[in-house]
Amino acid sequence: MMMHYRNNSKRRGATAIVMVVLMLLVAMIVIGSAVSGARDQDLTVRRVETVQSIYAAEAGMNMAIREIINNADEDGDGGVGSISDDGNDANNPVFGNAAVLVTTQASGDDTILVSLGSRGTATRRIEATLTGSAGNGAFVESGGIVVMEAENNTGSLAGAGAMSGHSWLTASALADSSGGQYMDSTPNSGQNPGDTTDGPRLDYRVNFSTTGTYYVWIRLYSPSGADNSVHAGIGTPASYGGTGIDGCCNAWIWDNATSFGIVTVSVGSTGESTFSVWMREDGTKFDKIILTTDSGYTPSGQGPTESATN
Repeated sequence: MMMHYRNNSKRRGATAIVMVVLMLLVAMIVIGSAVSGARDQDLTVRRVETVQSIYAAEAGMNMAIREIINNADEDGDGGVGSISDDGNDANNPVFGNAAVLVTTQASGDDTILVSLGSRGTATRRIEATLTGSAGNGAFVESGGIVVMEAENNTGSLAGAGAMSGHSWLTASALADSSGGQYMDSTPNSGQNPGDTTDGPRLDYRVNFSTTGTYYVWIRLYSPSGADNSVHAGIGTPASYGGTGIDGCCNAWIWDNATSFGIVTVSVGSTGESTFSVWMREDGTKFDKIILTTDSGYTPSGQGPTESATN
């Protein structure tokens, strides 16, 4: 009797190959799904961060424009129109988990604002040009005199170095201020940068038609002898040495000198120049500025009416 044996080895081998192929396909599908899911999740995160950055940039731009309209440093970074542009990113406002920084730059009579919203890897940049809004325009000197309200500055810069975090703020609490407002150097923490320009600065553009030597008068208010002085000048302070332009105490007074003498600035050509006031001692407040070519002039009360601007 003959016996026949079926050869099953080939069939088992083929079956094994099919199983391996199926397992590889399943593994590829699982891996593909996982990768696709991770990509979708990452894309979703990026989309959310982008939306948050856009929202923050727009909110920051609105804040900056409001500061310019109100001529007030509402966020306390030392500048009108800038938002936490104080060199410390930790101070940048946060909207919907996204931070924002707004910088401002004058270009002629225009103001250029750049708002940067950022969240994670997403950044949104918005730029706006406000025509004819650079401060209040240049003050017009006429007949050898120009008068400027302190709060109507045409530019500003926050404190630097040890004075970082210090700024000039518009205030109105004190009685008898000209125009009802004045500038206050804050915070009042007993700081004095001495003969440096580290203190926060306020700028006043002036269109001079008369050249020569101008005598500087500033209307000051000082809580005490430890917070009663500023520096002033065109380009660089003309009040270095001694105690700065100072006056004391608890009343509005006009002052034009340091302990070393009368403060003057020289205007060598007609046209626009920028007069600046720097904080020397925090807590000092000032209300008005007069530049005059008359060496015998002495202001009184709230002083003359503010000069026109162009």
